[in-house]
Amino acid sequence: MQATLGELKSDVKHLTAASEKQGKKTDRISHIIFAAGVVLTLLLAIGGFLLNKIWDGLVLALKAAGH
Repeated sequence: MQATLGELKSDVKHLTAASEKQGKKTDRISHIIFAAGVVLTLLLAIGGFLLNKIWDGLVLALKAAGH
């Protein structure tokens, strides 16, 4: 009976450790996904700004060429 109880305690400790390890992996993945979203947002903002400036330059160039 005590041997079985010892094995059960050992198994519970093992499962607890495995669960904590899995939780750490999940937290890491969620941080990576969040960081990727932030980087993507920044790149889209910078790209939009650059496209706006290029468009403004093209409009000015076309107006100057038309006159």
